[in-house]
Amino acid sequence: MQIALTQKLATGSGKTLSPAQENVHPLFDWTANWVKVWANSRTEDMLIVLNNSTRFVVAIYPIKKKELKQMDSIIKDAIANTLLRINVNPELVTAYMEQIDSFTYVKNSNRKISGYLTQAANEVVYEVYDVFDGIKASGHVIDDTVGYRFNYLVVNGPGGSSNPVCPYETFLAALSSHYGIQAYNYQALELLVTLDLGIYQAVRRLIVPAQYTFAQLHDVLQSAFSWKNSHLHDFSFYLKKSAKNKYKRPDLSLVMPAIYEGYGEVIDKQQVSDYLSKYKQVYYTYDFGDNWQHEIKLVRTIENYHQESPYLLEAIGQTPPEDVGGVPGFIEFSQILADSNHPEYQSTEKWAGYWRPVLNDWEKRPRMIRL
Repeated sequence: MQIALTQKLATGSGKTLSPAQENVHPLFDWTANWVKVWANSRTEDMLIVLNNSTRFVVAIYPIKKKELKQMDSIIKDAIANTLLRINVNPELVTAYMEQIDSFTYVKNSNRKISGYLTQAANEVVYEVYDVFDGIKASGHVIDDTVGYRFNYLVVNGPGGSSNPVCPYETFLAALSSHYGIQAYNYQALELLVTLDLGIYQAVRRLIVPAQYTFAQLHDVLQSAFSWKNSHLHDFSFYLKKSAKNKYKRPDLSLVMPAIYEGYGEVIDKQQVSDYLSKYKQVYYTYDFGDNWQHEIKLVRTIENYHQESPYLLEAIGQTPPEDVGGVPGFIEFSQILADSNHPEYQSTEKWAGYWRPVLNDWEKRPRMIRL
């Protein structure tokens, strides 16, 4: 693999730069930089690496100068982990990694690539701010997938603004074509999630990877139902199915660390597939004040799924606004908005803001859920 280094990274890493080779396969032609993240005296910088032809980006944070001596393995692991983070076929990832048997470092002399690299770095730095929230990582744990979301953006390709590309699509297409291996091949679950609101049901039909954790499923449900992730949540499991279960103590609960007091298990790395196959009824409860209980049903298991996910297959029914007062409060809220002569109509409409009682066409449309 040939990686062009900026002057800063070449100096910091102490790498000896070789003459650049012109006949390098595009999949193995990258450029890297060592970027300062914080404006203060903190020394946790970021290593960012960009595939020149597809604009696919890998970022590693935090990276200190002494760790640049292991740059070969750090970059290789980061590329593999970033691909796996976006659920790429492990067989394809392994094939690519096996062909990266050595690294050649050269001087970066492409000003256009440098511009793209700077743009990517600026985007990913904001992701670092969001993920780490200005807090120093405990124990200096390296996050080598922190830049994966950048690859979902549409950016200028090798031809400039006339040739926009979506980096992950372009890179995966090139990988799949080069090795003759499907980009995606994994076990997936089709889920039917129902939020009973008394006057109607809000329903979302989803495809998620079977190896997803409940922490990841929580993120999917927040997006699918347009919640704001501003309240506590848990998952409740029942061995026997009953309409009364939502009022009963569950056989098992997975709870957030913030509310764990020896009750249930803390949500960690438990896989969704392990629990949905065992328990007959599962609820995801969001906001213990409003108590929004979403029933999760496993529709089917798909053994060899060749598409991206998580994916929203179907959306029916609008989600209530946050903090409306649970099902009773939402029913009263809906009745007031349906009657323009109600004395509380104007104040309720103002409180509702941009909330609308029906889903827009784009909200109903099947789509990828980007986490």
